[in-house]
Amino acid sequence: GTLPKARAPRDGGVRVCASRGADQVTFPTASGWLVGKLGYQVAQFGPQLAQLLSEAEWQAFLAAAPQAGRIFRPLLRMLTFDPLPEVVRRVKRAGPVVLEEGVVEGASVTVLPAIQFSRG
Repeated sequence: GTLPKARAPRDGGVRVCASRGADQVTFPTASGWLVGKLGYQVAQFGPQLAQLLSEAEWQAFLAAAPQAGRIFRPLLRMLTFDPLPEVVRRVKRAGPVVLEEGVVEGASVTVLPAIQFSRG
C-alpha cells in the first residue's frame, strides 16, 4: 500500500489550543458527589447498584468483560461514599517479570520452517 498524503498545516503549522484559564470546566471527583447535590432522590440507587454487582451473574459478566468496569466505576463513585467493590476496581497491569538476566516471563519465540515462507 501507499501512505496517505500529508495534510496541509493549519495556521502556519501552529496548533491553536483552547485556553486553560477561567473558561475551563471542572467536574466533581469526590465520592458521592451526586448524592450531595441531589440528596435523597438519588441516594437509593448507589446501594442498589452495589447489590446488583455483588450477584454471581454480574460478577461472571464483569470477569468476562472487564471493560464494563469503566462504566460502573464512575457510577458507583457518584452514587456512594463506600469503597468500590472488588469486581469493579481498576485492574493494575503488571509489567513483565524478569526471571534471569535478559529472560522475560511470558516471552516466547515460534520457529517455523523456512519452506512455509517460500511457497507462493
